[in-house]
Amino acid sequence: MPQARPERSVGLSRLDVLVVPGIGFDEMGRRIGFGKGYYDRVLETFSGMAIGLAYEFQILKEIPCDPLDRPCHWVVTEKRVIQGAQGRKGKEVE
Repeated sequence: MPQARPERSVGLSRLDVLVVPGIGFDEMGRRIGFGKGYYDRVLETFSGMAIGLAYEFQILKEIPCDPLDRPCHWVVTEKRVIQGAQGRKGKEVE
């Protein structure tokens, strides 16, 4: 993991978009992460747009989730742009 550099840090409140990594995503924007819950905790308070980047083969029919999981607004693959559940709740891209 890269070392934090405080002189280059930006607070979440200054960000409009957060690119969210994942091992897999579904068509509701739910994701399989890396098992630590880091991005779910960040997304809980993040007011901007969460976008997952994936290859098409990483898109699954459905991913099980629990109440602490936070879906992405959008998932972008090399073939399509998927509007996740959060994007359907009114945070549309203009």
